[in-house]
Amino acid sequence: MPTLTTYDGLRLAVACYGPADATLTVLLAHCWTCDQDLWRYQVRDLLAQEPGRVRIVTWDHRGHGLSDPTPRGTTTIENLARDMSDVVDTFAPDGRLVLAGHSIGGMTLMALARLRPELYASRVAGALFCSTSSGGLDADCMVHERTDALAALAGVPTEVLVGTHDRLTPVRMARRIADAVPDSRLTLLPDAGHMLPLERDDVVSATLLRLVRQAG
Repeated sequence: MPTLTTYDGLRLAVACYGPADATLTVLLAHCWTCDQDLWRYQVRDLLAQEPGRVRIVTWDHRGHGLSDPTPRGTTTIENLARDMSDVVDTFAPDGRLVLAGHSIGGMTLMALARLRPELYASRVAGALFCSTSSGGLDADCMVHERTDALAALAGVPTEVLVGTHDRLTPVRMARRIADAVPDSRLTLLPDAGHMLPLERDDVVSATLLRLVRQAG
């Protein structure tokens, strides 16, 4: 499995699927305490539905999965965004991008928008926020307020998914994201909880596929 060394010397485990010369890359950012295998059904479905056209990149966040453990206090959303920026530059330096994040992965997408708004303006052709929040969470690892960063998604086709039984990032938080992004679509999934890539893998895959096809 390829690795990436972060600015502070940690090795991140990265996986790439599909042709290296694809003109569209899908990057999938997983949630807290999981690893990149969270997206296994979406990787499977995208490769089956768009064979040879799309490159997919997944990685284990710092301190997760096969990536290096982290010193206390360094697994911040800002550092996750900085890591994601390095993943883009290393494994998807050219072409259009579709970005997807589940829970803290979605928060990472927002922090990346603040860190690199020019990336969203020039290359991002679609975004999926899955069971996530733009602010208002109290856990130390999730302290962030990123609603203002969503302005970078103006003009970017954006999908927001949330389960009606999600107690960690409930519907009101998804509405807040959708309200901040004019070109967004909010989808509520009845009776689903927080782990949508696993609980409603078909819906998440179909939503990603729609973004990929809209990107051309």
